[in-house]
Amino acid sequence: MNAITSFAQRLAVPPPSAWPLRRWLGQGLFAALAAFVALFLGLVCVFLPWWLVVGAVLAVGYPLLLWFAPWAGIGAYALVLIISPDFKVSDVLTALSLALLAFKLVNSGARLTLPRSEWRPFLAFMALVLLSLALALGVFGNTVPYIYRDGRAFLYWLWLPLLYWLAVREAPGGAKLARVMVFMAVAVSLIALLQYGFDIQIAREGRVGGLETLGVIENDLTRVQMQGYSFVMIGLAWALVTATRGGRRLFLALPLILLFAAALYVNFGRALWAWSILAVLMCGVVLGLRRAALLGSALVVLGVLGLASLAMLRPAVIDAAVNRLASVADEGAIRTSGGWRKLENEASAARIAQSPLVGIGLGGEYRPWLSEIRTFSEHTRYVHNGYVFIALKLGTPALGVLLWLTLLPWWRAFRQRHRVRVGPQAMWTAVVASWLPVMGLSFTQPEIVTPQTVLLMCMGLAMMIHRPPAAAAVAATAPQRS
Repeated sequence: MNAITSFAQRLAVPPPSAWPLRRWLGQGLFAALAAFVALFLGLVCVFLPWWLVVGAVLAVGYPLLLWFAPWAGIGAYALVLIISPDFKVSDVLTALSLALLAFKLVNSGARLTLPRSEWRPFLAFMALVLLSLALALGVFGNTVPYIYRDGRAFLYWLWLPLLYWLAVREAPGGAKLARVMVFMAVAVSLIALLQYGFDIQIAREGRVGGLETLGVIENDLTRVQMQGYSFVMIGLAWALVTATRGGRRLFLALPLILLFAAALYVNFGRALWAWSILAVLMCGVVLGLRRAALLGSALVVLGVLGLASLAMLRPAVIDAAVNRLASVADEGAIRTSGGWRKLENEASAARIAQSPLVGIGLGGEYRPWLSEIRTFSEHTRYVHNGYVFIALKLGTPALGVLLWLTLLPWWRAFRQRHRVRVGPQAMWTAVVASWLPVMGLSFTQPEIVTPQTVLLMCMGLAMMIHRPPAAAAVAATAPQRS
């Protein structure tokens, strides 16, 4: 019987997948298709501008990347936000990315919601944004282009539930999210230093030019202003936390600490420097006494060596930083940076008092045209303080709901800081340590209403809401109080 079965198996026709001819045909067709695509792109490059060809390639490749490797796609998307030649391109890309990723998650069975404690303020905030949009269009009659410019950043808050669920559904989701944040910190730092070294404009938003202090422009000192510096601040905190672990990680962390510090320096933002220092101090608070002492000792040694090296090699670097910091004492006078911000806040406070519940609507102008700053055409509606901006345009209830959404997860994470092992969760620790400084940036710049910072805040909130495994395990095994 076994002999008959063996003979029948030898006579049986193999399945199609085992046919060599079919396999060769498939490989040949794939090679022909690849050759055709390469030939087509080569011919297109001859007749079309390079940027159009790059756009066509990205239009095909990016959706595939986002679908099959979503974290790599999100990293590429975040980088495009910085270097995109036009903010409308960024917004269209954002809408398409949100739709594609939402479809992928829903198709996999995800419910695109947050935990109840965060879902309620999120929905309330988005509802208030829609209310302000409706009032701006139907009641206040605000200019449509101004409405678009004021309101575009709120679209990026839709990343929060998507990032949360992407981190939840993948086992190492938190680790992959951390890699994206480190990648962005490195990318922004390198772009800033390239702009500083070659005096060129790579990032779409911002300015590369002479350092202006108290109305005086120093052309021999280049200042780099661009979006995305909040990534650098969190990246610096992550590198410092990683350095406290010692070992081989120290050799990775030290070059990154120098990179991030150099990028922060060329910004010449006094508020950015101050909040970055606070983020470093908060790292010590979150890490605990022993690691804080180790971190402080390392920073003292690095600081002394760095200052000594600069004093010998580039003393002008130290002089520029000292002069920039010393200029704070003269701020607040007429035609200074602090003076203009003071006028903004006074005019904003008066308009908020007139309409505290719904504000003046997205795109609303809150002060008259001023001839002294006529070169900045949007000064009648622009506010440097991000929190004043939200209260002015959306109303004070919207500001309260946004603070509820952003501070409640941080407070819960901060209370869990001693339960989390710092090693595997270095980025979680860095986010908790840097959260208040990142939010503090919005007191002097409208960071909280810029797409890049909103995306970073969605990443940070997703990481804090999705508790790290060590914290979740400790919370699950902790005794319950009756």
